Amino acid sequence: MIGNSEFEQADSTSSLYRLITSQARDIILLMHKGGSIIEANEAAVKAYGYQYDELLRMNISNLRDPSTLAEMPRQMLQADAKGILFETHHKRKDGSLFPVEVSSRGTTIDGKRVLLSIIRDITEREQGRKALHESEKRYQEVFDNTTDCIFLIDVTAEGRFKYSSFNKAVESEFSIALDDVAGKYIEDVIPAGAADIVAANLIRVLEVGTTLTFEEEFYMQGGIQSFLTVQIPVRDARGRIHRIICIAHNITERKHAEERLRKANRNLIALIRCNEALIHAANEAELLSDICRIIVETGGYKMVWVGYAEQDVEKTVRPAACWGKDDGYLDAVKITWDESETGRGPVGCAIRSGKPYVCRNILTAPSFSPWRIHAASRGFCAAIAIPLLTEGRTFGSLNIYSTEGDAFDDTEVEMLVDLAGNLAYGIKSLRAQAERAHARQAIQESENLYRTVFENTGTAMIIIDEDTYISLSNYKFELLFGYRKDEIVGKMSWTELISKDDLENALFQHKLRRINPEQALRSYEIRVRDKMNNIHDILLHVDLIKGTKRSVASLTDITEIKKAEQKLKHYSGQLEGLVQERTQQLRDKERLAAVGETAMMIGHDLRNPLQAVVTTIYLAKAKLECLSLADWMNLDRLGLMDDLATVEKQSEYMNKIVSDLQDYARPLRADMRTQNLSAFVNDVLAGVRIPPDVDVRRNIDEQLAWTVDPILMDRVLVNLFNNALQAMPQGGILTIDASKTCHQIILTIADTGVGISPEILPRIFQPLMTTKSKGMGIGLVVCKRLLEAQGAEIKIESEPGLGTVVIIKITS
Repeated sequence: MIGNSEFEQADSTSSLYRLITSQARDIILLMHKGGSIIEANEAAVKAYGYQYDELLRMNISNLRDPSTLAEMPRQMLQADAKGILFETHHKRKDGSLFPVEVSSRGTTIDGKRVLLSIIRDITEREQGRKALHESEKRYQEVFDNTTDCIFLIDVTAEGRFKYSSFNKAVESEFSIALDDVAGKYIEDVIPAGAADIVAANLIRVLEVGTTLTFEEEFYMQGGIQSFLTVQIPVRDARGRIHRIICIAHNITERKHAEERLRKANRNLIALIRCNEALIHAANEAELLSDICRIIVETGGYKMVWVGYAEQDVEKTVRPAACWGKDDGYLDAVKITWDESETGRGPVGCAIRSGKPYVCRNILTAPSFSPWRIHAASRGFCAAIAIPLLTEGRTFGSLNIYSTEGDAFDDTEVEMLVDLAGNLAYGIKSLRAQAERAHARQAIQESENLYRTVFENTGTAMIIIDEDTYISLSNYKFELLFGYRKDEIVGKMSWTELISKDDLENALFQHKLRRINPEQALRSYEIRVRDKMNNIHDILLHVDLIKGTKRSVASLTDITEIKKAEQKLKHYSGQLEGLVQERTQQLRDKERLAAVGETAMMIGHDLRNPLQAVVTTIYLAKAKLECLSLADWMNLDRLGLMDDLATVEKQSEYMNKIVSDLQDYARPLRADMRTQNLSAFVNDVLAGVRIPPDVDVRRNIDEQLAWTVDPILMDRVLVNLFNNALQAMPQGGILTIDASKTCHQIILTIADTGVGISPEILPRIFQPLMTTKSKGMGIGLVVCKRLLEAQGAEIKIESEPGLGTVVIIKITS
């Protein structure tokens, strides 16, 4: 039987439980597996608006959003099987719905399976997912009642005590037969030490003369057994106590149960306080520290720590929090979760298997050998490691060390596993909360970004609801149609802006986009009317916003483009002519390419005989210079020297033509060098025959330098100087100017010659185009090509009768 103290202790625990639940801010419901409400706290009464008695007559389905009832059987089965955490909507008495996070778990109370649900109103958390899972189990130690042992002990005249009789319970409890004991003195049956104690208690009854109760211990076959013995004195007719009735109740199991109950109550308080820590924890580190502290201070353990399973090569276990007297234990040891020696202890086994691992004797367990010396020196006798699980994956363990040998019985382990489950859930919730906070910040930043883009994209844009009303517009849209935002958003259907001719197709595409977006046109042209009734041609691009029935539309005003298209049609005939002209130019280019190839071959074939002619003329003139004066006079009379001079001049001209042809045809690679510009121009002029009636004027800074290919630039200037001189057959002025800008050297060559007609000037750089009576018309083309090879450009300006100006620009 359970004594009064046991009922008082149980009642105290129940009162503590009721006090905690009544003070909890979250809704707490205790239900049958079918959903009938057994118990509800004050928070439930306030949250649902029902009276306490009303709630106890209801089923949980009465408090659920009707649209979620189909999910309820599965959720209740899962809650009963392994617990569940989910979000749904509950209904108040007034019919209003509010979002809740439900943590439900099955448990056994008084031999019946029930569901305990902790429900949090998450309305003010802005859809946050911070969850509260409070699970409390009531552990009740049930003590087996055995039949009491009854002894009849006679008191002899000498004051000695001998057994008279006892019941069958004594035979069962003490394994003795009545025939072997009856009539024997107690010292003949009970060992000496125990007999002295029993005799002393009996003498005490004789002295007091009333019923007394004693606790007695006996060494029996199963070990030490404790009994609560009630000794009742029996008097004879003369009033002398001649017999004492001893009723012995075996309280060994009760005493063990009291110890287990003490531990259970201690762990229950730790569980409750840990759940409170889960509610109030601001971050993961704070939660871990508080849980470790509560388990040590309330559970009475030596040391508690939480380790996380690292995914490194050695699979180390990283301590994340610790509380208690570890005396540097975690710094001194190495713990892993691999298959090595340091991974075969409680922590490594718990992480690998996902199941709790108990080491009840650290001093003898082979698996604890790597850490035995450090553990024993700190008074650790037993240890348990409980895996921390999330979604079936172990990410760490809760590790507890006790100074008691053979600690952690099944009840204690079960409660600690529940505590570890709550801790793992709290860690998961805090991490999810941190991720949601980060996600909310990212979403806010994304919304700000897209709103900024929407408002400043430079294109008229609107958001269209399924009912065709405009829910958002940007400044460009308002500017295009002439409406204010407050006249548009939520008040205007976009169909009001579409012309009647295009309205039917626009509505068809709008509906089709919400039925089958892939078949709806994303871009098409429509005509719209603005606030002033002006018609605009619009290119409309529409996309459905993913996951919604709303669409975003961008509108590009193509009215002017449409007008331009009409103008383009007007000019189409002219374009056809230009195409034909360009085609002819391409054909000419192909022809000139062929000419270039031919020029390379001709230049090569003519260069050698031409060189022979020049050499022969040079030798002939040398021989003639050796003649006597009389012979010279005869030759002069015959005009032979003039003929040779003419042949030499024409040979030089032929050589220039060959060089021009080869320069036009061959690939060019400039060898750029920095030169003094004034000296370079003077050197080139020195090699040019300047008629006496031409005045050459130079305006070039002596310090000015340019970077050119000397050979290519020499060819260009000789060509241009000769062209200028040939344009002044009657004499004139040749002006050479040079200036420098930030990035360019500008060289200007101006003559006062005949000039170039406006009809010819645009074609001056075309091959085979010439204004002279002789020549191939390839000189300026070659000049342009030579200059482009040096990164320079050339421009020619001219007026007939006034002269020509050649402008060369080269990067400085």
